Amino acid sequence: MQAALVIGIGNPLRSDDGAGALLAEQAAVITAADAQGPVAVRSVQQLTPELAAELAALEAVLFIDAWEAPEGLEPALIPLRPQPARLQSHRLEPCALLGLAQALYGRAPRAHLLRVPAQAFGHGISLSSSLQQALPKARVLLKQWLRELHA
Repeated sequence: MQAALVIGIGNPLRSDDGAGALLAEQAAVITAADAQGPVAVRSVQQLTPELAAELAALEAVLFIDAWEAPEGLEPALIPLRPQPARLQSHRLEPCALLGLAQALYGRAPRAHLLRVPAQAFGHGISLSSSLQQALPKARVLLKQWLRELHA
């Protein structure tokens, strides 16, 4: 059984929406340097039902996602619980994906969401200044999650 997975959610070609992918890449670097245990890393533009089978085989998962937030808010690490999934589209929220894993496979991993406040979601690869200011705190929370995973 794979121990853990970090999933960066978002589109790197939509400015701040790429924060999930950026931090997921950094999780791979941190994990490689730390080498405390197996942590896989993946970037997706959106969560889809097909991920439920993979989640059911994990011990822990961290979702990283940018969210449109008022100026001045900080990144947050939020524990998640499975919730019933409403399969009305191909896109799911993390709690619904966990619920789908629970319903279909009988288990869901321990899960957290690293939510990063963002301002700009237009086309482009540059990050807003407010997101750039939030990244150091987001990295601290990412490292915290990785440390606690292996504690």
